[in-house]
Amino acid sequence: NVFAKSNRLVEALGSFHSIPLYLRNARVCNFMLEAFIDSGRFHDALYFFHHTDFSKKDSDTVRLMLRVYYELGDFYRVFSLFDRLPISERSEFVYLIILKVSSQFKNFSKIQKIYDDIPIHDLTLDIKESMIKICASLGHVLSSIKIFDSISSTALSPSIISTMLKVFSEYGFYYDAISLYDKLDPSNIDFNVKTIMINIFISVNQLDRARYVFNILPSVFCSAIVDFHYNRVFTSDELLTIPENLRCDCVSKDLANLISELNPRLSYLIVGDDSILKNFFLGKYKEAILLNPSNPATLFLSKSFPSQGCVD
Repeated sequence: NVFAKSNRLVEALGSFHSIPLYLRNARVCNFMLEAFIDSGRFHDALYFFHHTDFSKKDSDTVRLMLRVYYELGDFYRVFSLFDRLPISERSEFVYLIILKVSSQFKNFSKIQKIYDDIPIHDLTLDIKESMIKICASLGHVLSSIKIFDSISSTALSPSIISTMLKVFSEYGFYYDAISLYDKLDPSNIDFNVKTIMINIFISVNQLDRARYVFNILPSVFCSAIVDFHYNRVFTSDELLTIPENLRCDCVSKDLANLISELNPRLSYLIVGDDSILKNFFLGKYKEAILLNPSNPATLFLSKSFPSQGCVD
């Protein structure tokens, strides 16, 4: 187990084979099987399973092999193992896998049956969130809403709220999204929720609310303005002040290009946090001597500066 957790698979396998056959119980075999899985070596895990005496396999073995068959795309065996696994031994991990596999066949009635058969005490937030996504992806938005409404407001998490807001946004239920957002506890309003709501507010032309949500985002997360829609929210002058409070790696290529069109001296944004380029564009021209002619920024500037009248 120590070798396996340290990703020293050769030594782990050597230790495994040094154990007499009569002492190789399911727990020992599962350790080795899990080591292959954690290393992403699913074909090796399958080989190990078929060439090792798993006559004493337990429910953990079945759950591990569910993962192997899922990763290898053998969905028939995934369903087969799932059907043989007693309900009492089906974990959240097992349900998440079987729902994902079922969604690929787009058989909603079967997916719904699997979900309905999950005992109430096993219905975790992750399972409900996964089902909300699956229902929406298959066009069953009302089913997504029903599942979301079944969750107590005190049990909501930013993740599942973001998922529901994305569903509303994707299907044009903008005002339902706004209604949900207005009822949220502030502790459940994270960066993802805010960025989704900015787009929704823009979609319904509530630009003041979009601007307000943007202004309360932490500056380090201001990559939220990557969408060109924000050009409708911010004036040209306001766009030019945004980079002052940002790390360069928080600025997307689209936003950088938009800003550089308005002010070429901010063009360093398109090449990331390059101190030489940044100094050059901030007026420290001595560092410009070090500029590599093959750098993509050089070609960009040779075109953008003259076009903006910055001949010097």
